[in-house]
Amino acid sequence: MENINILVVDDERKIRDLVRLYLEKEGFNVGEAEDGQKALDLYQQRQWNLIVLDLMMPGMDGWEVCKEVRRRKSDVPIIMLTGRDVTLTPKEYELLYQLARSPRRTFTRDELLKTIWGYDYIGDTRTVDTHVNRLRDKLLKASGNKSSYIATVWGVGYRLEVI
Repeated sequence: MENINILVVDDERKIRDLVRLYLEKEGFNVGEAEDGQKALDLYQQRQWNLIVLDLMMPGMDGWEVCKEVRRRKSDVPIIMLTGRDVTLTPKEYELLYQLARSPRRTFTRDELLKTIWGYDYIGDTRTVDTHVNRLRDKLLKASGNKSSYIATVWGVGYRLEVI
């Protein structure tokens, strides 16, 4: 894992230190930035395999940093840190995980039912719609944006839109 580089971005030193210690203990190379602009500067200086990014920072927040990284046509995975209350049920978490594994890919209700609820699920396929709606509400509340990032593809299913 010594060749895996992770950039940790948070305005709180204690959080950066804690995340860095855990990652270095696992053998990762860790870079740190205390604000959005420094994160973008470091991003340009090295090949990063993952960015751990605080959403709520003064100045350039995590959303702006993420948008800028994506504007540069990078598909580096980004894990968002937030102090907001982003409590998901196990099924909502599984749903988000499934969508995030293949961003921009459209999943049918049946695919999601089989993957998340299992082949032996006997309920209505509309349970997927209910869980998607709840997940959208929680993502919308957590992000503070006007988008939940889960798009409906009418007549087909759902997909995760990336910034």
